[in-house]
Amino acid sequence: MELDYLLLGIALSLGINFGLLYTRKYKWNSDALRWSLTVILLILGFLGLLGIIENDSPNFSYFSWCLITPFIYNVFDWTFKKISIKRNKRDFYLWLQGSNEIDDTIDGKNPHVNSIDKLFSLILLIIIISLPLMGMT
Repeated sequence: MELDYLLLGIALSLGINFGLLYTRKYKWNSDALRWSLTVILLILGFLGLLGIIENDSPNFSYFSWCLITPFIYNVFDWTFKKISIKRNKRDFYLWLQGSNEIDDTIDGKNPHVNSIDKLFSLILLIIIISLPLMGMT
């Protein structure tokens, strides 16, 4: 049985990126851990794209691209965090359902969330979904 690198790449990319998104403010998820993980995946992805890691599967280069996407996501997340700290004197609130930073009930009120929090959250969501698709071309 041959490993399906296409599905594995999509699953890894989405899983890791959503994991980084939803655990971004957990104490165990430090900047050092995030950068270490994403840089290791970046190096492995580049090694695969350059052919240093050899594989005969036609989807292996796509899989390698998917290993690079967590680093790209992390750069955007870090940039938005720095902008928010400079503008609001705090990290932005994740304005997505399932986030423990907002009241996501039907009649939930979130006066602490401003428009830049919503914008950054939606942009990160679009980035997470579109990065694996970019590698398919």
